[in-house]
Amino acid sequence: MEIDLKGRVHNLRLGPRQALHPVFEAVSNSIHAIADASTEKPRIRITFERAKGDPKLLDDQEKEPVSSVHIEDNGIGFTDENLESFRRSDTTYKAPRGGKGVGRLSWLKAFDEARVTSSIQIAPEEWVRREFVFSLEHDGVGGLKQTNGGGPRRTRVSLGGLKPKFSRHYPQSVEVTAGRIVEHFYQQMFLHGCPQIILKDGGDEIDLRTVFKEQYAEHAEDETFRVGNEELVIYHVRNYRAGKERGHYVHLCAHNRTVSREKAKTLFGQVPAGRISDPSRNGEAFWYAALVSGTALDAAVTAERDALEFAEDDGFVFDGGISKSALNAAVGERISAHLMADLDKLREETQERIETYVKTTAPQYRPLLKHRESEVRSLPLDLDGDREIERELHKLNFEAEAELRKRGAALSALEVNSVEDMAEYRESYLRFIEEENDFGTSSLARYVVHRKVVLQLLDRFMGLADDGKYELEEVVHRVICPLRVTSDDSGFEKHNLWIIDDRLAFHEFFASDKPLSATPANTTSGKEPDIVVFDKSLGFRESESSDSVTIIEFKRPERADYTDEKNPIEQVYGYIREIRAGRAKDERGRTVHATESTQFIAYVIATLTPRLRERAENAALLRTPDGRGYFAFNPTLNAYIEVLDYAKVLADSKKRNAVLFRRLGLEG
Repeated sequence: MEIDLKGRVHNLRLGPRQALHPVFEAVSNSIHAIADASTEKPRIRITFERAKGDPKLLDDQEKEPVSSVHIEDNGIGFTDENLESFRRSDTTYKAPRGGKGVGRLSWLKAFDEARVTSSIQIAPEEWVRREFVFSLEHDGVGGLKQTNGGGPRRTRVSLGGLKPKFSRHYPQSVEVTAGRIVEHFYQQMFLHGCPQIILKDGGDEIDLRTVFKEQYAEHAEDETFRVGNEELVIYHVRNYRAGKERGHYVHLCAHNRTVSREKAKTLFGQVPAGRISDPSRNGEAFWYAALVSGTALDAAVTAERDALEFAEDDGFVFDGGISKSALNAAVGERISAHLMADLDKLREETQERIETYVKTTAPQYRPLLKHRESEVRSLPLDLDGDREIERELHKLNFEAEAELRKRGAALSALEVNSVEDMAEYRESYLRFIEEENDFGTSSLARYVVHRKVVLQLLDRFMGLADDGKYELEEVVHRVICPLRVTSDDSGFEKHNLWIIDDRLAFHEFFASDKPLSATPANTTSGKEPDIVVFDKSLGFRESESSDSVTIIEFKRPERADYTDEKNPIEQVYGYIREIRAGRAKDERGRTVHATESTQFIAYVIATLTPRLRERAENAALLRTPDGRGYFAFNPTLNAYIEVLDYAKVLADSKKRNAVLFRRLGLEG
């Protein structure tokens, strides 16, 4: 069977973020070659070359893009057997070591070519030097040359022409690259020893064996655990030396090499983004890595060695494979147990922040603290500010309410056939009712918190603006109700008419800053009350007249130019006469009349300046006991009117809501 090399390479999976994978494959070959040669002083040298002045240079890079990588070793080299295996795709030559026979194909996926030079010992005093090019252009191995001599052992693989989409994902720091290589071969180094590996990138050079010993091997613990019938090993590694650019990761390994890497936070949600403080080392911070291995993972690795093929998530398959969800859950438990003591302080600090936020700002989440304590304590430990706390609590609250609905449905469908069943049912029912009551009141709590915030906002707008001038009545109007809308545009939850009168929270129809001709009054008048409310609970049903109409008029705070022509009391009386002269319609389109029995309630909201007080007293309005308002009933118009100071409206609303705020701990 012939192999279409271009097609095979094209179909090979290798994403840009796996840019170092071809280097890993070359280093792995070097490690195997060194083991086969039983070299006394094994060494590998990796050199990164960067293309200066490359037009593909990214603006935010500190160094030029990588153009080529050279890997040298003093292993056994390209012997006849190794060269024959190299020529054959998908060979099983290295199967006992976990080799898939396709690793070198990743070179051609990311690079234009690989140039190989190898000095091989074919007899005690006899050496051969082999050179060739491996590329798609040559359909594999091309330009093979062999000359006598050339010892001692030395093999150099030069990967050249790195494609830009891979180059931009190469680390800028030699320390980061070193860490990635060490973590990829961590298990190999830990179990089988590590040859000297020198990494050179420009003027920077680093010994990976030293990195391994100081940053990984020195602070490592291993433990066995089971996932179903499979036994696995997890290595807990603490890196106290690495810089800020690192992270916490879980490495899934097969045949002594990392196959996939993901953030530890995805398996154990409480792993913070930054370094973890170790209380046993006086708070010294570390990065954490978990390396997981086992025969089950060896058997599951793909040919490209870039992924593991797991069983379906619904459980275990008959051949002993494990599901990804089961593996993640088990690894997450081991990480949690290992980091428990290190995260205790951070966990308590986070819990205190959450409780403070709930008690002072979001009491609607109090049922979570009572009924979902373990879930709250399992929230991320690096929540950044109240916004992230709110987001997590909102998600948790949604899940809790959904779970309650399921439990309620299950209880409703439960059959009770015995005294024992009745006792169990009663206990479950009582637990459910307690939680349901607590979570039910949380919705009301959210609305009460909303009222608190709105009153605080209104309090602010009643003071001086930044430029020293009082806010216009339009601004206060917006706080209480949106401008130029009707109830058809904005539901009851979008207005705050309750600030003036709690009875206005629900109604049939309201219009804000709209002409009377646009309201159910059906008059041709173009006059625009600030707010007019028609009460559905009393009128506009089967009767022939409306029972209640409320008119609200705002005046600019501290306005002092009231005259007989600009008298707000006469202004609202004028609106009432306009409505009485028109016709209204019910929800079925039938005409109803605003008759003499229709009751009108009018509010004038303003600052009680001397001029306005004078107009109120001239209209025979009575002063309220606190002196901050006037009221009267006009029997001719069947209208009750109040002229209220802004401060009184705010103070009265605060008093009406005080018991709710106090109940939720929102005083002040």
